[in-house]
Amino acid sequence: MRRVLWTLALCGALGCTDSSLYSLGGGGRHPPDRVTLTGTVCAPVSAGRYFPVRVLFLFEGGGGVLSDETAAFVSAAQAVTERSTNPAVLYGLGAYHTTSVGEVDQGFGDATALGIGLIRFNSFTESGPLSLRAPLDLAEALISGDMINQCPGTLARMRYLVVLVHDRADVASCDPATAPAQCIDSDGDCNTSCVLTLATQAIRDLQAKYGAGSVSVQPIYVHDAPDAEARKQSAAIALAGGTRAIEASPQTVQSTLTSLSYVSLQRPMVLKALVAVNRNAAVRDGQVVLDSDGDGLSDDEERALGTHPDNPDSDGDGLGDGVEVKVGTDPNSDPHTPTIVPGCDPFVDTDGDGLTDCEERLLGTDTCTGDTDGDAMSDPLEFLAGTNPTQPEDARDDDHDGFTNLDEIRAHTDPLSSDLAFHADHSYGYSILPAAPTPDGRACYDVTVSNIQILHTLPSADGARPAGENDLALYLAVAPADDPNAVGVQRLDVVPVIYNDDGTRTPPDDAIQIHDADFELKP
Repeated sequence: MRRVLWTLALCGALGCTDSSLYSLGGGGRHPPDRVTLTGTVCAPVSAGRYFPVRVLFLFEGGGGVLSDETAAFVSAAQAVTERSTNPAVLYGLGAYHTTSVGEVDQGFGDATALGIGLIRFNSFTESGPLSLRAPLDLAEALISGDMINQCPGTLARMRYLVVLVHDRADVASCDPATAPAQCIDSDGDCNTSCVLTLATQAIRDLQAKYGAGSVSVQPIYVHDAPDAEARKQSAAIALAGGTRAIEASPQTVQSTLTSLSYVSLQRPMVLKALVAVNRNAAVRDGQVVLDSDGDGLSDDEERALGTHPDNPDSDGDGLGDGVEVKVGTDPNSDPHTPTIVPGCDPFVDTDGDGLTDCEERLLGTDTCTGDTDGDAMSDPLEFLAGTNPTQPEDARDDDHDGFTNLDEIRAHTDPLSSDLAFHADHSYGYSILPAAPTPDGRACYDVTVSNIQILHTLPSADGARPAGENDLALYLAVAPADDPNAVGVQRLDVVPVIYNDDGTRTPPDDAIQIHDADFELKP
């Protein structure tokens, strides 16, 4: 048993690809209070609100830019927003000539915010020598500011695209007195393409610095007749920006911009970990104890504390009883003086992981990702198990029983007590095998989780849950195929199973079918 659990831990650490899957046998017999979940599940498509995109348009304006060119730039940006169907795309806009200015409040906004910025762009009248370094420096500032304010999990899935549109060569960025030394030759002359390359590379370097999914810079040189120096500079920016040089005329700039890809970062996902838990069956010191309301306190603990075992938030202040006990606040506070956590809404769950924003603030977890420490165990799973959701625990073995904390969370045993005898009969069994991919190429897996114990729960105080209902949660953690150890996303399905007093179950099947369409994507 210890050997196969180690195999599971290794799979969680290295990522379960089609060539590295696992099969674990759940220990012990399978009496009526044990059920199995089985079915085929697939990695999600890299699209939608959890795969954000930032598009930054940098448009040349002011003196010398023809009015039809300005109008073409505006129409092109409007056409992009009209054709985009991705709700996770936000837009930024910079107007530039000798200097550059951001035209969208707070750096990035929706299509309406971009529209307001385009109106401002129409009023941009600066004149003087043209600098392409100025908009590139602006892009670095706007993107780095946006990245700083993102949570790591979201940022790892984000795509940043800078679109620099210009109609002439840069004649202002290469001052030998201020240019980087590597761009000055032996005669003291400055190489503008070198300066622009370094400025572009500084933008690309933000990807590694902050852990973003992708950063690229796409120049578009607009002309009726090409200028050799402008073409050379545009090519240098494209090479450093990870794109290819594109040229257009004022008449084709709209079709050129709309032909670019504004979709989310396309990184195929593979399985990182599969974890099941019965939220109503807690494990304490080698025993399964009833937690009817799934708040992290057993029914007996709640009766001793005076809280309600049929209500996860006994005092109605938006903070679960288990969380309040853990952090030392009062789960039985007076309704007129509830426990208040400053700076958060106690009834909002931003990341949809089952912990409210105020609960997460008390626990120190992140409100924008369901797996704060990136160890493939969701925050509520770690909270219920008693481990630390803010620190990866792949190698920790707090109870020194030879099973890591994460092994025990997967097996639904107690990571805080040495319970070797309990493992033999109660640990969950996992089988994961590759299945045929979806028509669009997403990886799929035939999964089975067995030996899940169910209990006779109390009905909920509000009548929403019947007596005997057990919530069996199945978490499918996925990560990019090219970096299985990266922070990914999770898919969650909660299967209700009712265990009646007479020993029957609803549904009655020993093996309950799960369906890919029932899984909800979580950040």
